[in-house]
Amino acid sequence: MSSRIELNLLPSATAGLLASVPWLALAGFTALAGLLGWPLLLLFLPILAGLAWHSFRGCGLLRGKTAVVGLWADHSGLFCRCGDGRVMPVTVDSSSCVGSRFLALKLRPTGATSGTLFTLIISDLGPLRANTPADDIRRLTMWLRLGYPHPA
Repeated sequence: MSSRIELNLLPSATAGLLASVPWLALAGFTALAGLLGWPLLLLFLPILAGLAWHSFRGCGLLRGKTAVVGLWADHSGLFCRCGDGRVMPVTVDSSSCVGSRFLALKLRPTGATSGTLFTLIISDLGPLRANTPADDIRRLTMWLRLGYPHPA
């Protein structure tokens, strides 16, 4: 029988910036291509900026209905608490990235056929501020790597 692992995520500009980097990079390439000969691509910049803000708001500021604000794991599986107060059992998708100081988790609600939640969990990365204590990340990482119960 394993002990319960609880992570309460804190707002973090570092996590928000990391979550918005793909959208900002795409916006940069779109702006460059728009300036070099395809001006219609510049029409997509507001959309890409909105997607970057949505990622920053959800993963960094922990605002919004689908923002993951807490995770816990016990003998029965993994659960998440969303920004709107919902608590749901989730499974970790195979496209998640599990590292020693950084977890990029794509969570799928158990029993759902569509819809995923995304969260970034970071430990201290030099001068960058973490969004949860390092010991909690280490325990969750080991729990994920060693395997966890999957619903039948």
